[in-house]
Amino acid sequence: MTLRVSAIRPRFSPKQIAGLQLWLDASDASTLTTISGGVSEWRDKSAAARDFSQTTANNRPTITGSAIGGKPALTFDGSNDFLRSSSNAGSLVFPSTIFIVANKSTNAAAGGLITHYKTGEDAYNSSSAFAITTNADGSAIHMLGASGTGLYSGIGSPSDALGSFIVSLTIASNSAQLRNLTSGASVTDSSFTFDNPATNNGLGLGVMSASFGNIHQLAGDIAEVIGYSRALSATEHDTIARSLARKYGLTLA
Repeated sequence: MTLRVSAIRPRFSPKQIAGLQLWLDASDASTLTTISGGVSEWRDKSAAARDFSQTTANNRPTITGSAIGGKPALTFDGSNDFLRSSSNAGSLVFPSTIFIVANKSTNAAAGGLITHYKTGEDAYNSSSAFAITTNADGSAIHMLGASGTGLYSGIGSPSDALGSFIVSLTIASNSAQLRNLTSGASVTDSSFTFDNPATNNGLGLGVMSASFGNIHQLAGDIAEVIGYSRALSATEHDTIARSLARKYGLTLA
């Protein structure tokens, strides 16, 4: 019997694109540790080992088995759930490209997706700190932070029902592009400065706060996070976006 080439072609992996510095995949059960139903650790599948954890039982997200396109995701309760990267291994290298697959059925409140914080700072006025939030500051999806004169531009209306979506953020030294790949909305802003972060930086999921207090806790799901240590080419960006859309049964605009 002759097999079709399509039947034996290996599945695409984010590792096939150079510069992978973060890959969290909730559909890979081997990367998750749960205690009494709460996720205590979500391990990075990239070589960077930027693992995320939560030591406080009441602040742990849970796993929803068919959250997005029949695939599992971590569900954050909108009250106090979040995960934090381990020590100094959390800081990303700029420029960066980040993809997040998430779901938010309600637009009633802001919710942090990912935060890149700087230890000791409680406000986003640093060129090495930023956060991607949903339904905040006049936009459906918003990027806060970096060194600039005001808030970074957002995409969509805060009244938008996001549902399941794929968002990407590409950071260069003096600009960034934020895109909702499922709605087709995007914005590029060149009024901010981004620097390579110091080693006392880290990452958080499901919250928007430099000090990781109860600020803009996400009421929703995060299924996958992929990050690269460079601005991807248009072809590379499209490859990742299409791969995620196929995996989660989403349509790119």
